[in-house]
Amino acid sequence: MVTPPETSTQGAAHGAPSPSELATQVPQQLIDLIAQVQQRRDPQEISYTDFVALQPPIFTIATDPLDADDWLRIIESKFSLLPRLSEQQKARFAAQCLHGPSGAWCASFLAMQPAGHQVSWDEFRAAFRAHYVPPSLIELKQREFHALRQGNISVLEYVQAFICLSQYSPEDVDTDPRRATRLLDGFDPTLLTHLGRSYDSFTELVDAAIDMEHRLNQAHEDQRRKRLASTLQSGSSQRQRVVHRPPPRICYIDMPQQQEQHCGTQHHPSSCSVPPHPLASVPPAKPSAKYPCYKCGKTGHFSKNCLALRRSQAPVLIRDNQRQNKKKGPKRDPAPTEGQELPGLPPDRDVEFAIELVPSTAPISKRPYRMAPDELKELKTQL
Repeated sequence: MVTPPETSTQGAAHGAPSPSELATQVPQQLIDLIAQVQQRRDPQEISYTDFVALQPPIFTIATDPLDADDWLRIIESKFSLLPRLSEQQKARFAAQCLHGPSGAWCASFLAMQPAGHQVSWDEFRAAFRAHYVPPSLIELKQREFHALRQGNISVLEYVQAFICLSQYSPEDVDTDPRRATRLLDGFDPTLLTHLGRSYDSFTELVDAAIDMEHRLNQAHEDQRRKRLASTLQSGSSQRQRVVHRPPPRICYIDMPQQQEQHCGTQHHPSSCSVPPHPLASVPPAKPSAKYPCYKCGKTGHFSKNCLALRRSQAPVLIRDNQRQNKKKGPKRDPAPTEGQELPGLPPDRDVEFAIELVPSTAPISKRPYRMAPDELKELKTQL
């Protein structure tokens, strides 16, 4: 017996969905099925090729601890783009980015692990940071951060150094107001005076500091240009005064001409071309009988020509010479030859011995142009 097909009324009576209901339920069931498949998907299906496509940085050696921290931060940012990576995959993929000395360290670190143990990312990160960023170095960087000041660098350079070193002291910059206050304390005193107030926003403080630095530099440059212009102007005015200074006036004074004693003509003695005659002795002034010599009391001579003075001084000179010879010690003199007189005082004579060209002559004590005409005439006669 063939059973007749059920009608729609009978299907509805047995609880079967209608075609309109099926059109609504099927897409929803497909969506749920896809979601279940995605949830059951194994994380291992994400390959190393997917990670390399993100171009992770290669790390070889760190000359500064900031380089190691930067590499860790960039690697973790790449991991965030692959949320289905397991912790073991992160450690294995990061190990492939270590080359050179850092690659040797990674191989040594993995070799020390127990057999069958898979290193997680937290373990790898802690070991890497302990090797390249030791606690003693972190403490030094913290001290450097606390002593950081702007000094002679620009605001941008100071802010960049502040951000890099603040990573080692996160407790000092855990809030935006504390971060701004710490940055403000390190500004140059001149810039800090012009900023004047506290800032609750780090970004607002940096913007105000850059603007104020530009204003101060511009004002300083204007002052420098003014000083340079004033210096050049003063220098040019001094040169103009030197150029336009009138020449010195020379006054000529006519001196009365004297009769030159050498040639007998009227002109100044300094312009005479005739050489002067050699000076000859002129007769000395005769001593007056009224004034006796104040050495011996006799008349007829002066005290400088007194014979009594010469006689009284001679023994003194001899005694002085004898004293000097005694101080020097005994000296052997050659024996006097026959007929040679011993040295001593000249014998007294009634007539003083002298050599004179003309009787009654003496050395000239006057210049020719100061002599009287009679004396000059007598001098010419003698010459």
